[in-house]
Amino acid sequence: MSSARWRSLRDHSVLRASALAQAQPARIFAGVTRVPIRRRNPVRPVVALALAAALLAAWPAVPTGGRERLQQLTRLPRLSFSTGMTFEPARGFQILTAASLALRDLEDIRKTLVGDASDAPRYARLARLLSQAGEEALARRVWAQAVELYRQQGAADTQNLDLLLGYAEALQAQSKSEEAQRLWRRAVDLGPDQWRTHAALGRFLAGESLRLVTPAQWLGKDVSLRQPAAFTTNPSRPKAEQVEKARRLLAEAGREAGRAVELDAKQTEAFSTRATVRTAQRFEDVILATTGDSQEDFRRMNLALFNADAIPDLTQAAQLAANDPQAWAQVAFLEVLAEGFQRGLHQADDLLTRELWPSLPEKTRSDVREAMRQLERISQDREPRVAASALTSLGHLQFFVIRDATGGEASLRRATRLDPANDNAWETLIFALAYTRRFGPMLEACEERLQQNDTVRNHILLAKAFEKNDQPEAMLREAEQTQRRYPENVLANLTLGAALLKAGDDELARARALQFIAKATQLAGDHAPPDLALELLYQRGLYFALSGQNAVARTHFRAALQLDPANAESTEALQALEQIGD
Repeated sequence: MSSARWRSLRDHSVLRASALAQAQPARIFAGVTRVPIRRRNPVRPVVALALAAALLAAWPAVPTGGRERLQQLTRLPRLSFSTGMTFEPARGFQILTAASLALRDLEDIRKTLVGDASDAPRYARLARLLSQAGEEALARRVWAQAVELYRQQGAADTQNLDLLLGYAEALQAQSKSEEAQRLWRRAVDLGPDQWRTHAALGRFLAGESLRLVTPAQWLGKDVSLRQPAAFTTNPSRPKAEQVEKARRLLAEAGREAGRAVELDAKQTEAFSTRATVRTAQRFEDVILATTGDSQEDFRRMNLALFNADAIPDLTQAAQLAANDPQAWAQVAFLEVLAEGFQRGLHQADDLLTRELWPSLPEKTRSDVREAMRQLERISQDREPRVAASALTSLGHLQFFVIRDATGGEASLRRATRLDPANDNAWETLIFALAYTRRFGPMLEACEERLQQNDTVRNHILLAKAFEKNDQPEAMLREAEQTQRRYPENVLANLTLGAALLKAGDDELARARALQFIAKATQLAGDHAPPDLALELLYQRGLYFALSGQNAVARTHFRAALQLDPANAESTEALQALEQIGD
């Protein structure tokens, strides 16, 4: 959907909410935190009041059957839960559920800061963890501080490899690629027999190569490479000189990664770097041979990224880092995904809905079982955090890959008992219980989790648990409290709006619902991520449908189907509107 089209639909809802806010009696908003809605094009009061009068007039009667269908479609916003792994040249393969683990380490590192230039590597570590956790804006600020601290130590002219490599990484994170490359090459000159200098240069060159040829619209911050919509039908083609330079850099990256392994075959990072560079080479081949068919390009991208060729290096890395649960989880997921994409798996998230395990070759299943045995071994570690991390990955594989619900739940509950602060374990357990429709235990788990980690997401999950347990009053109460506590959070506002639509089928509830749905729309901005844009369109469509504004509702549901043609709820809503008629 174009940005102009998104803005048009967004502003329509904001205008409706503004009009209602000015015309409705004050009692409608009693007890509700109201935040003024900013309008791009302010409407004079007389126009707004006229529009409100039209809205408050008797809406067309909705036939019972169609209205009941629409009311049944009301629900709280969906919260995503991703399984599998991703790939980034700078960090290699990453387990999708590992982000919250990064956040846990932040406070430990902060405690080690001493307040002088020697904090540079610790700031770099903080920045890496923030980036891994998705806090990119904060990570950039921390990287900038790391750069300054490295400069204070004279890292630009140092003979110290640790300082030189750390400074180069910080510069790269600040998009100062030319300076970073110069330092990495200098590090190789200073330490030609050091595996880490070659590995660092190899990773950098692979990333630079992809940056030269990857269309910007594929790698924008609001684009998910796990969705075909990320691929435009006419991606910008790199110039011939860019392609030539990219190929040269990637070939050099391959040599550097190979050299790192040759110099020290007992280093985990040397093997993971070689897997990363080889994966980048396959991905670049896809980029340079796009077909213009977004679905086909998406399929070929997944085949390139999740490819069995990387398994030997990642397996060797896991064996060298024997007690790293994330390393073994990477091996297991790559085994499954590489074979799955060969067999028609559409995206990594399909592991949640498709029973792939029985169709996998015996060798693949044997290798996955071996990785799971290693995770079970690590789960006996004396350190609770390490053991719980292993159990979380094990439970994830048991539940969503081999479909052992009993074993998976047992592993995840062991993880939460060993390390109650492990948000990963709670997240996976709650979604596993929801997936098996065990809503009572899901509610209990949500309440226990909230005691450990009081966040807006966990409050929204609790509201959803109340919804699933058919407790509308508790659902609405939790949504109200969450929005009051987090008034500028998109999902908090959207959740309250959706809860009002679901719990109260009357004019007053709809008027209040629109206020919060409109605010969520405005907070999301012009370029909302696809999942959020879809959710906003759907909830606004329901508001207009339940309010009798059928033509406007159809526009929203059709726009939702443009984002996701397989969206069954929007299709059913359109069918209900057809039943209602005009």
